[in-house]
Amino acid sequence: MRVWITVGVLALVALAFWLVRQNQQAHLFTLERGDDAVVILLRDTEDGVYTVKYNGRQPIEITGIHVMLAGEVLHMDVESVRLEDDTQQVQIEQNQVPEGQSFQVEPGDTFRVRITFSGQTLGYNYMYGFRLAYSEGGRSGTFDLTDKDFRFLLTVE
Repeated sequence: MRVWITVGVLALVALAFWLVRQNQQAHLFTLERGDDAVVILLRDTEDGVYTVKYNGRQPIEITGIHVMLAGEVLHMDVESVRLEDDTQQVQIEQNQVPEGQSFQVEPGDTFRVRITFSGQTLGYNYMYGFRLAYSEGGRSGTFDLTDKDFRFLLTVE
């Protein structure tokens, strides 16, 4: 009887650990704030700045970022993406941190994603998030950080 109780307790502890880990992964990053309305002049560029918080428990390295735009027709191009905080700045190339560079993030840190948009045709789209690639202790992963409210309007005038 004791064996079954011990096995049951161990199973409950393992399940609780797994659920806590899953919940942490679900909120690994949060989009804290950003430019709600970016107006881009036709054939010109404009920056949008978005603040991201890292909620993990271990230091990680951001290895890439992809900007996600909504709309059937994209009226702007993403010219450049930079990751920055008070101590480091990295220019992203082809959605990746360039080889030989790194962008380290500690638990609780916030960092900025600075995006330069280029207006191509008149219209609007929404910036609804990022796909972040990261490396943690030899493991790599991705995290889709999305804004379900579509509050970041990009307008080309």
